[in-house]
Amino acid sequence: MAWMLSGVGIGDGLAMGRAWVLASARLDLPRRRLEPDQVEPELKRFREAVSIVNKELADLKEAMGQEPSAEVSALLELQAIILRDPLLVAATEQRIESDCCNAEWGLLQQLEAVSAQFDEIDDPYLRERKADVQQIVDRILRAMQGDIGLEEAVLESHSQDDDGWILVAKDISPADMLILRRHRFLGFVTETGSATSHTAILARSLGLPAVVGVSGLLNQIAQNDIIVLRSDEGSVLGALTADDQSVYKGQQALYADDLKALEDFKQLASCSLDGVSVLLMANIDLPDDVQIAIDRGCDGIGLFRSEFLFMNRSTIPSEDEQFQAYSAVVKAMGGRPVTIRTLDAGADKEVTALSIGHDRPNNPALASRAIRYSLQSPDLFLSQLSVPPRGQHDNRSHMCLGNVHQAGAMTRLEKKL
Repeated sequence: MAWMLSGVGIGDGLAMGRAWVLASARLDLPRRRLEPDQVEPELKRFREAVSIVNKELADLKEAMGQEPSAEVSALLELQAIILRDPLLVAATEQRIESDCCNAEWGLLQQLEAVSAQFDEIDDPYLRERKADVQQIVDRILRAMQGDIGLEEAVLESHSQDDDGWILVAKDISPADMLILRRHRFLGFVTETGSATSHTAILARSLGLPAVVGVSGLLNQIAQNDIIVLRSDEGSVLGALTADDQSVYKGQQALYADDLKALEDFKQLASCSLDGVSVLLMANIDLPDDVQIAIDRGCDGIGLFRSEFLFMNRSTIPSEDEQFQAYSAVVKAMGGRPVTIRTLDAGADKEVTALSIGHDRPNNPALASRAIRYSLQSPDLFLSQLSVPPRGQHDNRSHMCLGNVHQAGAMTRLEKKL
């Protein structure tokens, strides 16, 4: 009998394929008592596993070459930082020594202690960073267990002749998702996670349809099951009849055909039936989105929502970081118009570093947000208004910053408001 599970949809699209189930390395790990002379070899085994994972992350970043965006690179660096954190590594070594236990057990005990600390954090975004620690622990455990790399496992599990695959997992790290993206995966579904998890953020950036936070997922799906992922509805379907599969295969083909048909229109001039030209602009959230706008033949960037540079991080972006982001978009558009909006946080757009959006008013339009917040925070506002010195721009470009609009790029502001 057909079944359906619900979660949080990420992206848009419909995918049908075989389930490739990624088991957690944390399942059924025994505790072993060590003799005193076994402790040092066990510490060495643990340290070697940490080194293996550290090299995996470095190799992955290098292998991606020019492909990773700043956002992707930041996520890989975050995992590398976690791997170096004494609260995880050094504390695990202390447990191995003090408890005379195997490295797997010591690492799991330390993970539980760290997870408990995250659970006490009020901020939902910071609390969910527990998942990043769990993902690193999984990688270390796999290294200690001598598992082959994830990419090798994928290559061994299915051939080029197979149907498309959908990844099914308890959770998946951004690093692993970059590997899986290279192969024939149509999307992924996870039992944990939310719309603000790093995996979900990366899924949007890579354009992969996904459903996260699906309770009971791993109890319902077995390896090679035919499943349907509907990211637009946030649902996963299985145990489909042959007729059901035929219907969804047809819908999947229609969706692909619709996308392909739209390609024929992207280079056509945008104008009304009576011949009036209309500029077709794209709205973007992050600098990497500009390439999609270019590929779609847009006439410019109608709105660059700069607040997304501030979200999902514990510190605000520096003036130099913002400058690099804004200038990258302007340069990429090659003289076509670019409109940038100053920070518009609040309501449903939380900025942890500035505590914006946590206390939502009944009427967000009346809250201290957008230009109101910027005028109350002149230092923050000035960092957004600082752009290349006069003369170092194409005068066909323009920036619209909050209530400030000026043709061409504005000169770097040195004085206070």
